[in-house]
Amino acid sequence: MIMTADTMIKASEIRRIQHDEAMAITAVENRRLGELLIKINADQWSLPTDCTRWDVRAIVVHLIAGAEAQASPVEFIRQAMAGRKLMTEIGGSYPVDGLNEAGLRARSDLKLAELPDRWNTVAATACMHEVGCRGQSGRYQCCG
Repeated sequence: MIMTADTMIKASEIRRIQHDEAMAITAVENRRLGELLIKINADQWSLPTDCTRWDVRAIVVHLIAGAEAQASPVEFIRQAMAGRKLMTEIGGSYPVDGLNEAGLRARSDLKLAELPDRWNTVAATACMHEVGCRGQSGRYQCCG
């Protein structure tokens, strides 16, 4: 598609979504990712990605580690502390670089067959622990 001044929409003109809508979108996308992970065959897990240091498996493990950190403040702190120690070794520029590496290393023993179920479980848990994820009734309403 060719963008012209007539078809371009300024980001500032796009309506900001509210938390409930964001959580509903998250639930759908988490489910879609889980469905996709089940379809990945053994050869595809080692394919390269745009993140040149990471293959498909590493990307998925990164997502799992991030969701586990979201679900548990203790896990987040563990990853952050371990990551700080890795910064020099990996040549990291930002603290998140070390955090990401720590998350990958701590999950290096995960088997390919475990990844889809692990994602589905932790994605739902992380969403339930999202601050503000409770609706008016006080019940969790996301990632259903």
